[in-house]
Amino acid sequence: MTRCCSSGGRTGGGSLSSPWSALLPLTSSPVNYVMLALFVVCSFLAVPSHSVAVISIDLGNDFYKIGLVKPGVPMEIVLNSESKRKTPTVVTLKSDERLFGDPAMNAGIRKPNTMFTHFLDLIGKPIDHPTVETYKSRFPHHKLVATERDTVQFKLNEDAFYTVEELLAMLLNNSRNLASDFAQDYVTSAIVTVPAYFTQAERRAVKNAVEICGLKLLQLMSDNAAVALNYGIFRRDEFKDTSTHIMFFDMGASATKASVVEYKTDKIIENGKAELHPHLYIRGFGYDRKLGGSEFDFRLRDYLAEQFTKQKKTSVPIKESPKAMAKLLKEANRVKQVLSANTEHYAQVEGLHEEQDFRCQVTRTIMDELCADLYERVKEPIDMALKMADISLENIESFIVFGGSFRVPRVQDKLLEILDGKKEISKNINADEAAALGSVYQAAFLSSAFRVKRFVAKDASVFPIDVSFDRVYTDESDGQTKIKSVDRTIFNKMNAYPIKKAMTFNRMNDDFSFSMKYSNLNFVPESELSRLGPTNLATVAVSGVKEIYDKNMKEENVTDKGVKAHFKLDDSGMIEIVGIESNFEKVVFEEKNVTVKSEKSTIEKLTDSISNFFGNKEKKGEGEGEGESDQPSEDIPDEKPEKQEEEKEKKDSTETEKPTESKETTENKTSSNDTETKNGTEVPTEIIEKKVEEKLVPVKENLKFTIEIKDSILMTEADIKKSKEKLTQLTLRDQEKLETAKALNDLESFIIGQQEKLDDNENAAKVTSETERAELFGKLSAASEWLYDEGIGLSSVEYKAKLAELKKEFKPVFTRLQEMSERPKVVAALLDIINRTETFLNISSKMPEDSQIFTPVEIETLNKSLIETQGFLKESLKTIEEANPHDMPPVLVSDMKAKYSNLERDLMYLVNKMRYAKPKPKTTKAPEKNSTDGPDVEEDNEEEEEKSAEDSGEKKTEADEKPETLELPGADPETPESATEQPNEPSENDDSTPRTDL
Repeated sequence: MTRCCSSGGRTGGGSLSSPWSALLPLTSSPVNYVMLALFVVCSFLAVPSHSVAVISIDLGNDFYKIGLVKPGVPMEIVLNSESKRKTPTVVTLKSDERLFGDPAMNAGIRKPNTMFTHFLDLIGKPIDHPTVETYKSRFPHHKLVATERDTVQFKLNEDAFYTVEELLAMLLNNSRNLASDFAQDYVTSAIVTVPAYFTQAERRAVKNAVEICGLKLLQLMSDNAAVALNYGIFRRDEFKDTSTHIMFFDMGASATKASVVEYKTDKIIENGKAELHPHLYIRGFGYDRKLGGSEFDFRLRDYLAEQFTKQKKTSVPIKESPKAMAKLLKEANRVKQVLSANTEHYAQVEGLHEEQDFRCQVTRTIMDELCADLYERVKEPIDMALKMADISLENIESFIVFGGSFRVPRVQDKLLEILDGKKEISKNINADEAAALGSVYQAAFLSSAFRVKRFVAKDASVFPIDVSFDRVYTDESDGQTKIKSVDRTIFNKMNAYPIKKAMTFNRMNDDFSFSMKYSNLNFVPESELSRLGPTNLATVAVSGVKEIYDKNMKEENVTDKGVKAHFKLDDSGMIEIVGIESNFEKVVFEEKNVTVKSEKSTIEKLTDSISNFFGNKEKKGEGEGEGESDQPSEDIPDEKPEKQEEEKEKKDSTETEKPTESKETTENKTSSNDTETKNGTEVPTEIIEKKVEEKLVPVKENLKFTIEIKDSILMTEADIKKSKEKLTQLTLRDQEKLETAKALNDLESFIIGQQEKLDDNENAAKVTSETERAELFGKLSAASEWLYDEGIGLSSVEYKAKLAELKKEFKPVFTRLQEMSERPKVVAALLDIINRTETFLNISSKMPEDSQIFTPVEIETLNKSLIETQGFLKESLKTIEEANPHDMPPVLVSDMKAKYSNLERDLMYLVNKMRYAKPKPKTTKAPEKNSTDGPDVEEDNEEEEEKSAEDSGEKKTEADEKPETLELPGADPETPESATEQPNEPSENDDSTPRTDL
C-alpha cells in the first residue's frame, strides 16, 4: 500500500501541525486550502495497472468546472486549454469541426446559429414545455423541433439534427478529454452534479447523455449537497452529536437555491461494527428556476438593444440580427460584472449592426430598475427552505452565500434586509468551485481505488412520490361492486436517499396495476408548478397474481398476506422498483418430545392457594385477541413519520418482516400421578410429553411486472447507439482535422527548416557540393509551391506522403551532417577510455605479487584490446581525413561506438574484479625454533597472542584483522564478501564507469 501525504501549509493564519489536526475555517486561498485538506482526509491505495483517476463535472448554465482526484493529485480543479479553471458551457458546430469553451464562444458570435448555449434548461423537457417557449423567444435564430420521443432537438441544417442529450454528451466528452490531458491518465468514471429540483425525467436525460459519451456514472449528485460536503470536510472535527444547522444560498446563472443543512456525528454499522462518522442531512430546500444571472443579462441586453435603436437608424431592426444580439448579450454580461464594483460604466461594441458602432452609458441605478422585480423574489427560496425544514432563521448558525450572481450589490442588500441583523452573510467557501470539489471528494469515496475519510452526505428528494391504485370493494348499503381510488405516499418530501421502502397491497388476488406520481405539491410556488412538467411518473402492471394466488390458496392452512412491492430511491435520486412478490403464511405442525413435571407438589399447591387468596389471579382475557383482526387491513407503505426519518435511516431501510408466530397444542399427553416422598413431602417426578408445535412459515413468490414511463419517452438502446455513432463520426472528423493540421505544419516546418540549414549551417556546406545544394534547394522550392497551390485542402495522408518523399531525398545529407556533428564527441570518448585503460594497466603492474588478483591471461586480454582500439582510432582518423567529405564517411560513428563498448567491457571486468575481490589473510612467519617444537608452533603462538590480548582487556576489531588494500580508481575496500559472487556487475555508484553521452 502506498500513501499520499503532505507536509502541510499555512491557511487562514494557522497551520496544520499533524495530518489529523482540526481544520481551520477557509479564510485564504481556497485552491491551496483544498489541496492541503485532501492530503489530511485522503490516503491512496496501491495504484493498479488500469486508470484510477476520477472526476466530477459541475454543470452550470454559463460555466462548468471539472474536479480531479488521482494518485498524487488530490482534489484539484482541471485547467482547460486556455489554462482557466472554468469553461463556458458552449458548443459550436461548424461545418468541419466542433469547438468548446472560449473558442466556441468567439466563433459562435460570428455565426450564432452554430453556437448552442443555455441548453441545459431544455434537458428532459417535452417540446411544448413553457421553458422551451421561453428559449425560442430569447434565441430566435435556433430552430427547435420535436424528436420522435417528443423531446427537443436543434435543427442545424436539412441533414444535421442534434438532441439536447447529444449536445450535453459532447460537453461531457470534452470534459473527460480535458481531465485526461491534465491528469496524463485516461479518465473513465465521473460524478455529475445536477440541481436538486431536477425531476425524474431530467435526471434520466442527464444519465442518457453520460451513457452516450461513454463515461461511467458514479452518481448524479445534487449541487447543494456537493457544496455542503465541501464545507463539511474541512470542519469535520467541529461536528458533534448535537445538530448544527447551516443555510446555503446559491444564486447562479440560471436559478436561485436555498438549502438548510444539518451537520452532526452519527453511527454507521458496517461489517457488524458501529462507527461514528460526521453526517450531513438536507433538511429544507427552496428554489426559483428563473431567478439567476442569465435573467439579469437578458434584461440588460434588451435595454441595450433599445438604446441602439434610439441612437441609430438601420434598415433591419437589431433584434432581427442574431449576430448583433449575440454581441449585445456578451457585452451585457461584461457590463453587469463591472457594475458590481462601479456605479456606472459604458457599454460599447464596434461594428455592432450594419457596421454601426455602439456606445451607451449604463448606471447601477438603471440596472436595478430593470431588475426590480427579480430582487423581490430573492426571499422566496429562503422562506421555502426554512418552512420545509421546520426551523426558524434564529436557529440557523451560519448563512453562507455562493454562486456568481450574489455579487450583484442589490442582491446582497436584499439579503441583509432578509437577515435583519440576525445573521451575517458568510462567504467562506469558494463561490465557483465548491460544488466541483465537494462532488469529486464523493467520487473518490465511491471509487475503489482510493481510501477516503468517511463523511456521509444524505441527499434528499424535493418532491413527494405517491403510489396510486384502484381497489375493488362491495358497498354494504346496496351490495354493488365499486372501485375506490387509493393514494399512498411512498417517499415524502425531503426524504433522504439512498433508501429502500416496501408497500403491501392487501386483498389483491388478481392482476392489477398502480401508478407513481408527484403529489402534495402545495409547498411549491405556483410559478414553479408550470415548469415542473408532467407529474405522472410511471404506470406499473403486475401480472401472474391470480395464478400464484389460486395455487397457494388450494393448500390447507395458508393465509394470504397480500402483494408487496419494493421501491428504491438510489444515490442519484432515481426511483426504481426492485421487485414485486406475493406473500402468504402457511401453518406447519411439528411434533416434539418435551420433558415436564407431572403435578405440583403439596407445598406448591398450598402456595398457589395463598397467592390466589390475596388477588394475584391472572387477568381475565389476557393473551386473547392476538390473532388476526377480522377487519380489513389498510394498504399502508412501510414508512415512518417524517420526524422519525432520521431514526429510520439508522436501521435497515427495507420493511422489517413480522416475527414468526407460533402456538402449541398438546396431543397424546402422557400423565402420571406417581410421586416420590422425601421427608414426608410429596415431590413431583419428571415425565416425557409429546407436543405438537404450530409454526407460521412465510411463503414468497416473485411476480412479473412491466413499467411504462409517463413523464417522458425513454431513449431505447437503439436511440443511444444511434447517438453514439453520430458523436463517434464527429470525433473522428475532429481527429482527422487535427492530424491534417499537424501533418501540414510538419511539412511546412521541414521545408522552412531545411532551407535555413542549407543557407546558414557551416557543416552543410562542408558535406555537400554546390551542385547538390542547388538540387536540394530546387526540390524544397517545388514542394513549397505545391503546398500552397495544389496542396491546399488535402488530407493528412497526402501531407505525410509528401514529407516522407522529401525526407528520403535529404537522407544522405542528413546522415553526413549527423556523422560530422557526432564524430568529435565519440573520438573524445575513445581517447578517454584509452587513457583510463593505460592508467589501470600501469597500476596493476606495480601491485605486489602476494596482492595480485589478476591472472596473466586477463591482463593480456585487456592489453590486446587496448592496442587494437588504439590502432583502430588512428587508422580511422587518417581514413576519414583522406576521404571526400561530400561522400559517405568510410568509418561511421556507430563503428567507433562499438569499439568503445568492447574496450570498456574488458576494462570494467577487471575493475569490478578488483572491487569485489576477497582480501587474502595476513600470514605471520614463525620464528625459527628447534625441530622438537613440531608443526604446531604457529598455532600455539596465536593462542598466546589471543590470551595476552584478553588479559590486557583489549579486543581485536575487524579493521585490525583486515589487510591493507591498495585503493585504485573505482575500488571499494568496504565491499562485503558476498559481492564477489557477481564480479561482472558494477555498482550503481561506480564513479570509475565512463559516463560519456554517445
